[in-house]
Amino acid sequence: MQIAKTRLETALSGLNDTAPLLDLLRDDRPASDAQLPKTGVSLQWERLLSSAFVRAPDYGTRCSTIIRIEREGRAYFDEWSWDSVGADIGRSSLQFELG
Repeated sequence: MQIAKTRLETALSGLNDTAPLLDLLRDDRPASDAQLPKTGVSLQWERLLSSAFVRAPDYGTRCSTIIRIEREGRAYFDEWSWDSVGADIGRSSLQFELG
């Protein structure tokens, strides 16, 4: 979470481009063992679940969504779908006016 917060601040500086935010959502690097919580699952699962993007055969991130709203009321919705190994299997994009 600490790494994600820092990267989010950087990504938010360029809101016209979704690439930095998507990179943040696709980060599959696990936290160090010292940073892992003790939630009652095995150490292997704690490591797996500690990344922003989880890759596992039967469990993991299956979509990533970015919603941006401009001050003028224009909204952008971008969503990527992933298969069980994290490969891109589709994208949806919508734009609309609020209000």
